[in-house]
Amino acid sequence: MARRSRIDRFGLALLIGAPILLVGCPPPERASAYRIEGREQLIGGPGALGDVNDYMLENGRIRVIVQDIGYSRGFGVFGGGIIDADLVRPRKTGTSAGSGGNDLFGEMFPAFFLEALDPKTIEIVDDGSQGGAATIRVKGRGNEFLAMTEMMMTAVLGPENLLFETDYSLAPGKNYVEITSRVINNDPRGRSHQFHNIEFSGISVPIPMGDAILFSYKTPTFVPGDGGYDQRLFMEERYKLPIQLPAIPGLVSEYVAASGDGVSYAFLPAPAGDANFIHKHIDIYGSYAGTPTDHSLVIPFSASSLTPAFFANPPDLLGPDEVFTFSRYLIVGSGDVATVANTVHEILGDETGTFSGRVRELPSLTPVAGASVIVFDGNRQPINQLTTDAAGYFRGAMRPGTYSATVVLEKRQTPVPRPFAVEVGGR
Repeated sequence: MARRSRIDRFGLALLIGAPILLVGCPPPERASAYRIEGREQLIGGPGALGDVNDYMLENGRIRVIVQDIGYSRGFGVFGGGIIDADLVRPRKTGTSAGSGGNDLFGEMFPAFFLEALDPKTIEIVDDGSQGGAATIRVKGRGNEFLAMTEMMMTAVLGPENLLFETDYSLAPGKNYVEITSRVINNDPRGRSHQFHNIEFSGISVPIPMGDAILFSYKTPTFVPGDGGYDQRLFMEERYKLPIQLPAIPGLVSEYVAASGDGVSYAFLPAPAGDANFIHKHIDIYGSYAGTPTDHSLVIPFSASSLTPAFFANPPDLLGPDEVFTFSRYLIVGSGDVATVANTVHEILGDETGTFSGRVRELPSLTPVAGASVIVFDGNRQPINQLTTDAAGYFRGAMRPGTYSATVVLEKRQTPVPRPFAVEVGGR
């Protein structure tokens, strides 16, 4: 039964469990991959960096651009990474400025600790014309993307006998790109490759792999369960806590999201057992932050819009022609955290219930559009964020459990969170 929480001093009524009309979805369109030949094929938008000769992945739901070989147009040094991502929007007449999208993404590229993939070739492995996933493959060697790291990374990764490959795949009807990286030992002498750890105070610390993600200033970053939007404050608190090596300090979460005006994003590592760095050291992280999983990531620092997310735990030794593989997802939503969190639950196969409701002004009961509903878990950590639509409604999938929620609106006092519960299949 719906339950209303009146927040008189805030001037809002939060109605939890309000009914929402659901509309059927059209059948998914075929996914495709192609090289961009004209500017009218670009995504466009405030953060758009794509250009002619880059590579496009698109289906009926999202469009994503992988930059061609060359110097990065974003934060990084090299091409070959994702630089634009947006929902599919009604096409305007093509112009030299692009096709009127709303890209707010910055850049994302694989990070082998402090090395990035320096692409030598980019190819379309599958253009999607047969009805399956469309895939773009980037191949190259590792190269430092932060200044003064060459000596360190040569010591850690060893000589240049490793080949790096990354596949970007988009399936029909999905609002996420599956990203799979492979580290291949192709030593010409047939020797095994040892990943050299960094030594701190006599303790050998393994070097995790992951991605460098640059969300734009228009899309504030949200870390579920470990600070929400308040990353800087919580990062400082995390570094005050003792942590046992070889684990590394930082924010720990299942995924990291970014919300914006009309588009949102999430980065989610694929479940990997002990090949996940946090899960490998769960005995340490379990008492450090939240509830570590086999798909958790650690953010050891943040600088401006840069969010490095490390999660992959390479083996100590990689034999001749052996391959270390790790996967993750870039999800595109419609503006709030909830729309990408819904897809996180879909990918992970979670059992969920629905948290929905409506926000209205008091005493007029006028619907409030654009209000931010923040959800907290049992540890009082921000776990989700939902934005109300033009009629004041909000809706999102959540795992079963007991939560609390509040409403955040500019120039209004934020009320004390009110409790609610979610059951599997419940509304």
